[in-house]
Amino acid sequence: MKSIVIGEQLPLRYPAFSEVKTLIIGACYKKDNGGLRFREMEAFNDAMLAKQAWRLLHDEQSLVHKILKAKYFPHGHILTAELGTKPSFTWRSVWGARGIIQKGSRWLIGNGEKVRIWEDRWLPRPYSFRPITVGRAEDATRRVAELIDKVNGVWNEPVVRFWFFPCDAEIIFSLPLCQSWPEDQLIWHFFADGKFSIKSAYHVARANS
Repeated sequence: MKSIVIGEQLPLRYPAFSEVKTLIIGACYKKDNGGLRFREMEAFNDAMLAKQAWRLLHDEQSLVHKILKAKYFPHGHILTAELGTKPSFTWRSVWGARGIIQKGSRWLIGNGEKVRIWEDRWLPRPYSFRPITVGRAEDATRRVAELIDKVNGVWNEPVVRFWFFPCDAEIIFSLPLCQSWPEDQLIWHFFADGKFSIKSAYHVARANS
């Protein structure tokens, strides 16, 4: 796998060739023959940038992550970061792809301690991934852990039914719980194993363009 150097002289890796082969071939043909229009090429480019943003979220030990974090998001992560003043080309490009990550990712509930009930994306309902039920302002910081009966290893049914509309409650009850209570994990919703894929990110970009 080759590396490229962009902007701040930070090494960014090309995505796997198998992920982009079909889209690249399609770009070589006219639209009438199944090729890509400019907007589709733009979505493809955004998907590739989103791959780099996803790597920043999941590879905190990389040199790229450490340098960008120190400069642009020292007290958070890329999804909560501001663009900042005089951003580099690298940061502006990756920062601009956050929207795709936000539209295609959600939290996989482990112990529920990281995920805010009303603010975070954790229900398998594209593209908001949030409850339809509207929470109270004073409950904004409540965590999903408060909905779990960890003694019995199940969702706390009376609490869930009291707080949520039936449509939300049924989705919550369908979410499996692991009784070893691992940390909550941000996953890519549109791929079976939760890993990011450029192909599905491209479709997310097209659907939201």
